[in-house]
Amino acid sequence: MRLIYRLGLLPALGAGLFSLFASAAEVNKKPKKKPEESKYKFYQMLDSERGTYRFDSEGNPIYPDQKKKSAKTANKKKNPRAAAASIAAAQRQALAQKQYKDREKLREQVDAFLSAADDHSDRKEYEQAISYYDKVLALSPGEQTAAGLRDQVKQRWAGELHQEGVSLHESGRLSEAAAKLDEALSLEPDNIEIKEYQAKVSQELQRQVDKKISDANAEGVRLYAGGRIKEAIAVWEKALEADPSNMKLKENIRTARADLKARQ
Repeated sequence: MRLIYRLGLLPALGAGLFSLFASAAEVNKKPKKKPEESKYKFYQMLDSERGTYRFDSEGNPIYPDQKKKSAKTANKKKNPRAAAASIAAAQRQALAQKQYKDREKLREQVDAFLSAADDHSDRKEYEQAISYYDKVLALSPGEQTAAGLRDQVKQRWAGELHQEGVSLHESGRLSEAAAKLDEALSLEPDNIEIKEYQAKVSQELQRQVDKKISDANAEGVRLYAGGRIKEAIAVWEKALEADPSNMKLKENIRTARADLKARQ
């Protein structure tokens, strides 16, 4: 030590020790490798040993799980059958969704028409009710509920028309009674009770018409015999309107016109 001091080496030795400690401090201050960089280096070393590379185009590492996903995506892009199957599946799903929406829309329309038909039926507006039931069946021919309700409305309406016909018949209004019964039969063609009553009214109506024609014919004959030929022809022509096929009336009119012409 004395020798070092005498030789003047002490300052140089101090400077060397200071430099050594400073270097050690710098080493301690050097930042540690980030875990990601260590992982990157590890896979880089591993891939180098296997002769494979796991890095994207920008040099970022692609780890095993990510590489598998990338490989699957690449395979899908490279496999036209898989791509076509995927497109077909998407199209089927879109079609199924459209069909579902169409069915829902149809169901809403059917429900609205059924509701309207029920409202008209409750108010005895049978013609409108039947019209709405027909709309339902046009949209959905297999709608058994609408078909059954429509038949019930027709039956109820026919029953009411039948009763109206009976009342008119009993009051002697045969023509009006026959019209009501015809309308009832148009709703229920196989209703035996309505058919029988209609036949009864038709027979009475025909007898009434026959009597009127007979009376008119007799009146025409009386007028003709009294020389009132024009008046006789008018009576017979009016009677002929009720029975256009009555040959007796036609003959009387023809004879009277010929006689009238001969007298002019």
